[in-house]
Amino acid sequence: MLNLKTVSAFVICAFMSAWVNAQDKVAVFNFERAILSTEAAKKASAALNADPEFAALQARYEGLVAELQGLREEQQTKGITWNAEQQTEHRKQVEYKRADLELAQKKLQAEQNAAVRGLLQEFEEKTKAALNEVIASEGISIVLNASQAYYADANADITAKVTDKLNKSN
Repeated sequence: MLNLKTVSAFVICAFMSAWVNAQDKVAVFNFERAILSTEAAKKASAALNADPEFAALQARYEGLVAELQGLREEQQTKGITWNAEQQTEHRKQVEYKRADLELAQKKLQAEQNAAVRGLLQEFEEKTKAALNEVIASEGISIVLNASQAYYADANADITAKVTDKLNKSN
């Protein structure tokens, strides 16, 4: 009889625990997206694009893309008439352009990554504070990284709310 009472008490406690846990409010949050969606980040992106060195690098990249496309089109139209030496020379030009393109792409990516890292560092504390405000105001018990959540309803994502707080604080 005592075992039946113990088991019954355990089952009731388990159900109560599940009911209490069901009352927890869970949200997802994307730290990087919150910062990169701010007005300050948009201004920083515009400033980066307006920077003469970055603009020149971007133009160089786009020019290389166009040159590579031109070389491909030239091969399609004239390639069948080329001798072995012309084909080898053309392949060499394509390889050089492709290498230049990859280098330009890496430089552009490095500049963009540096700008993003700078923004993330600059806004880290403000973002944490804004996140804590949203957590407190909404009574959130658990916040998960949005990129780690298998599924989250759009209503569970608080990233935009944090971004709004960041925009208002600047």
